[in-house]
Amino acid sequence: MIELPAEVRMSYGELGRVLFALGFTKQASGDAWVFRHAATDSLLLFHRDDFREAGPVTPVDLFKVRKTVVERGVASANEFEAVLRTHTDGAAGPTREAPPASIRGKGG
Repeated sequence: MIELPAEVRMSYGELGRVLFALGFTKQASGDAWVFRHAATDSLLLFHRDDFREAGPVTPVDLFKVRKTVVERGVASANEFEAVLRTHTDGAAGPTREAPPASIRGKGG
């Protein structure tokens, strides 16, 4: 199971650098930033107003990124965590807390 940090101390600028390090490219599309990983045909969309260089990443956005990266085969969970540590202060790493039921879904 992919775990969601209880408290995220990571900026969207740092998240962008993590995605670039994983091979994503970024382009504007209307009101969104689209990050695309061509090798796995993976897409991540963020509203342009939310994705500000110094703005704090929401736990839901970090969960969405981690889930996409791992499930689409961009990187393993351990590889993703290593890239996070390399491009951040390490504060966005996993915790033992499970995602809220609203994210896990009724069956999880």
